[in-house]
Amino acid sequence: MGRNKREKTKVHGIRLPVRLWEKLRMISNKEYRSLNAMIWKVVEDWLVEHDYMDDKDRMR
Repeated sequence: MGRNKREKTKVHGIRLPVRLWEKLRMISNKEYRSLNAMIWKVVEDWLVEHDYMDDKDRMR
């Protein structure tokens, strides 16, 4: 079984300072998102803001 995937994904580990992880965790809890979904949103927001991706191509 398993959940349906929106698109193919690739697992990567990233290192961030603890203070950034804590801020992301706090914000994700306030927005009722998982930490992974919050990071995904931040990256998509940045890509759209800097014209690397169209807003219509967002997955979340």
